Amino acid sequence: MMRCWWVVTNVVVARRVVPVWEKPTNSTRRVLMSNAAAPQPKARLSPEGTSHEVRSLPGLPGDWRGTHYAGMLGSDDATGGRLFYWFFEREGGGVGAPLLVWLNGGPGCTSMDGLFLENGPFRLRESSRSLDRRRSSWHTVANTLYVDQPVGTGFSWTASGAYCRNDACIARHFVTFLGRFARLYASLVLASPARSVPIYFSGESHAGHYVPLLVDALVEDDDGIEWNVRGMALGNAWIDPYNQYDASRMGFALGLISADASRTLRSQEKTCQVALDRKQYMSKACWNLLDDVVRTSGSKNRDHLKANMYDAREAVRSTAQFPPGHERVEAYMNTPAVREALHVDPSAPKFYECANPPYNALKHQDGLGIMPVLRKLLDRGEIQVLFYNGQFDLICNHVGVQRSLLALDWARAENFRRAPYVPWMRRGGLRPAGHFMEVPGLALLVVADAGHMVPMNQPEVALDMITNFITAIERGDSLAAYFTSPQYNATRHPINGACVDTCGTFRTPQPALHKTNATPLSPSRLSFHEGSRHISGPNRGGTHGSSVRHPVDRRGAHKPGTRRRPIAAPVSS
Repeated sequence: MMRCWWVVTNVVVARRVVPVWEKPTNSTRRVLMSNAAAPQPKARLSPEGTSHEVRSLPGLPGDWRGTHYAGMLGSDDATGGRLFYWFFEREGGGVGAPLLVWLNGGPGCTSMDGLFLENGPFRLRESSRSLDRRRSSWHTVANTLYVDQPVGTGFSWTASGAYCRNDACIARHFVTFLGRFARLYASLVLASPARSVPIYFSGESHAGHYVPLLVDALVEDDDGIEWNVRGMALGNAWIDPYNQYDASRMGFALGLISADASRTLRSQEKTCQVALDRKQYMSKACWNLLDDVVRTSGSKNRDHLKANMYDAREAVRSTAQFPPGHERVEAYMNTPAVREALHVDPSAPKFYECANPPYNALKHQDGLGIMPVLRKLLDRGEIQVLFYNGQFDLICNHVGVQRSLLALDWARAENFRRAPYVPWMRRGGLRPAGHFMEVPGLALLVVADAGHMVPMNQPEVALDMITNFITAIERGDSLAAYFTSPQYNATRHPINGACVDTCGTFRTPQPALHKTNATPLSPSRLSFHEGSRHISGPNRGGTHGSSVRHPVDRRGAHKPGTRRRPIAAPVSS
């Protein structure tokens, strides 16, 4: 999928803008292989940065040869706020590589979900005591930073108990943290004393709110560093409650509810939208929209099984166990030897996957969108934005994201509405890995056979996606050159030196999407089994605010998930 000029071997080479029709030659490949074998310069760090290197991690695979760092950095001196991070140098050498920042949502859900369950270098074994390497790790593409934010998430904490209650506070904490992080790891993060290396952000669910907010704050920051932010890749993003609270369109398209139920729920959507217009951001009318679809999908079956809001292919009694493996993450991170190895403050609280304090402080924002900030960033024309969605996610479904993007009024809005919606064929694939549309600055990718957490369901596809995204931007190419040419893989190598037989078919543009109630990809047969957790209320840890809320677990900590909808009963948030 990607061209081989920049990331074939995870080595940054001289950047050269090449026409999308120019194919790599055998001599080019030889040069790249030669560069890959060249010794990589070692990062020169400050004494504090060196002291944060993780040298002895419990359960580390014997074949691990990477370099990583972890610890706590102050985010607000006035309140004693400190954020926990885990930072991995790019495989093969981090000097000169771009920086990729990953955030999970909630609010209040740890980015360690992303690290262990989705796209980090390690995955936990069943015992929660040992780790396996993940071959599809995103640190093979860029230096990768996982941050638990805002304060109160994961190990991040504040001595004063002051939790952020608005966007301005979240942005202030993060900009302060990133400035200190950049100076700590200057040889890896700063291209010059006053300018960063290329930075990319990714995340999912409520991170769809966080990331545009934080990128805008960095763009406006004038505290001595020019932040070279080049792209945002937002998964199953919660960005626009006005167009996303409703799940009936998606539920009907998936066959989960009847046409009559869909019509009834669509009328209730109007009540929700009126409440949002009146700035009633914790409206029960809004929260109920998702819950009603989930409840109706189960009807009165004897086993009380309902559609999993995070992956509609599954039927569950509860989503309390979603995402699968989160209990292992908590058990591992709370091990004293792990806390010590990761340089966690002794006073930091017990680690929870999704913590109540930041959620309770921010749940009223579930009904607030981030569209004005997104429009501002798009109109600047300096940052490429990719929205990617799992085909079967219900809580932050692709229909709602498409409705939001098609309704957004920005400089290239009309061009985006008319953009062709075409299959993405990965190398050797017999069927599309997803469907894609793009104009300069904004792209949408619906990933086939995935739910709320795309890298968890489709790890290799997700790695190709992020590699395509970063490579295209670094080379000055359009994303379409990497997502619409089936004869290329992630490094832009042609299949057998030529286009596959079906190439012409998949290059044919499909009709543009003009309607806000876009039809999703046709689903495969739904499989019904137990095992996910249900949230009711307004939390989209990845959820956003439908009537689903983070469930309160036995420890008293609600679990919003990766973009989990609020699951607790609404109080008015």
